[in-house]
This record gives sequence, C-alpha cells and structure tokens, in this order.
Amino acid sequence: GNTTECVIRFFDPACEQCMAGACQGACVACQNDEDCTAIVQCTFGCATGRQCIEACVEGNRGGESLYAAYLNRTSGCLGTKCAEACGIDSKECELGSSDPVCDGCLNERCLEPCRACAGSVDCTRALECAEDCGADQGCIDGCKASESAGWEAMVALVGTSGCLATQCSLECD
Repeated sequence: GNTTECVIRFFDPACEQCMAGACQGACVACQNDEDCTAIVQCTFGCATGRQCIEACVEGNRGGESLYAAYLNRTSGCLGTKCAEACGIDSKECELGSSDPVCDGCLNERCLEPCRACAGSVDCTRALECAEDCGADQGCIDGCKASESAGWEAMVALVGTSGCLATQCSLECD
C-alpha cells in the first residue's frame, strides 16, 4: 500500500538527516511506485559505477523519472538539496569515464554541458543508446529518432562538434 513516510535510508548520518528533511516528498513518491522502489533496491547492490545503476534503471524504466527526481546526483533532490551533506562534488560530472585524464578535462572544460546531460533523464537515455551503437550509423540514427528529447543536450557534450570533441579530444581520445 501507499506510505506517507520515507523509509529509504542513507549510510551517512548527515546525508540521512538532509534527505529525510529536504526530500521527504520525492522519497514517498518513489516508494509508492513499484518500479522506482525496485531501482532503489537494485542500486543498493551497486558499490559505485554508473553502469550498475544504469542496469538497475534499465530493468525498471517505469520508475526512472521518479527515481531521478529523488536521487539524480545533479538534478534530483539529492543533487540540488543535499549534495553537500551527501558528499557530492558539484565540480565533478557524474557521467565520467573510467579514464582519470579524460575525466579531469571533462570536469575542467565541459562541466556545464556534462552536468546538463547528467541531470536529464532524456539526455542520459540518448547517451546510453548511442554508446551501445559504437560506430554503427544506422543504430545512431535509430537512437536519434527514439531519444529525440535528449539528443540535443547529448550532442552538445559528445557530438562531433560537442564539448568533448572540441575541448578534450586529446585527453579523451
């Protein structure tokens, strides 16, 4: 049944306190949605890493918007109201790669377009779709059609004339 009290807990006491106070509504909305709850439970098994969280979201797409409104590290309640309490560095984009040199450039020169994409469910979906295509242009065109809402923000970051290509091409080769 529907609950009116947030039961989702955070390991860090300062983060927990902030989230309980500032994000109660977003928490309850997520809890009362089966898919959103499933994403949260799944992500508890993710140590770190965007891939793991993406896989959790992938399996429960219906809850993605509520999950993002609550726990997106850039645009969600977590990112906007409790970033400091929860140890989120706003000078770092969560869409980093596994390459520290590339990520350093990304955070230094492309922070705004990267955070704009990270904070948008549509943009991160477009990015996931395109990443799965590799160099297959037909596949990429399919993504552009299916993920049109987030396409522009994604291209501003990773497109051929996007920030990564123009500002970090050497670092993110």
